[in-house]
Amino acid sequence: MNLSLTLPEFLKWYQELSKLKIFWAKHFSRLLEVCERNSYLMLRVEWLVRGKPREGLLVALRDPSQLTSLLEEPLLSHYELIHLLVDEEVPLPLPPYCAVNAHSILYFWHLDQLHLLEPNRQVDVELHEDWNSSVEEQLRRVQKQSWGFYISPRAGDHLVLLAKLNGEVVGSAYFNVNNANLDYGVHVVRSHWRKRIGTRLLHEAAQQARIRGFSFFSVVRILRRVGGISSDKRALSFYKANNPSAKLKVLRVLLKP
Repeated sequence: MNLSLTLPEFLKWYQELSKLKIFWAKHFSRLLEVCERNSYLMLRVEWLVRGKPREGLLVALRDPSQLTSLLEEPLLSHYELIHLLVDEEVPLPLPPYCAVNAHSILYFWHLDQLHLLEPNRQVDVELHEDWNSSVEEQLRRVQKQSWGFYISPRAGDHLVLLAKLNGEVVGSAYFNVNNANLDYGVHVVRSHWRKRIGTRLLHEAAQQARIRGFSFFSVVRILRRVGGISSDKRALSFYKANNPSAKLKVLRVLLKP
């Protein structure tokens, strides 16, 4: 698994990611255990779910051939749900007593091996550390024309990137200044798809990561169903075309009784 982050870097990135409250990274209260082996890295964490502490398990699998033996470890038998982090393109045959009921994609771009596509040089990117109702209205319009709903930026965490073409706001992204993740992804209004506007935002994210001393930036996509629907596949095609250094998937695995 070509993650290329040190363990402290990954833990810091993961703890900040928990603010997104996604199925494999919920509100993080404390790290209970780190178990590192040749074939995997296992994090046992305590999440707050509806205000109550609940343990979660994230396993970064380095050797997919060891999956069956890993799932048979006594520790895992105490968990109804296990979250597996593996290379996206490596087949992962699950034993018959397992089922996947949630699917996420995670991409990292490492700045020393960056191979983004050529961006649209006519696009200007505005940066907003603070924002007003006018900026939020522009963000709302972009996101609703991109994925159909709106999530507002978080003060203190997000640097808002607004992409403008001929003075019109046509794209946006939230660069998380604490972990260099593009929270909630890259968005472009549908009438301007396939104009390398999203790629321009990725170039800006790389620049912001460098300025803040990161060696990478990342993006997470939660698929609307296991395997993805057409909108998921379209978004992933965009990210993959921009040559991420690490392409990973996260599967929530249910151990059947």
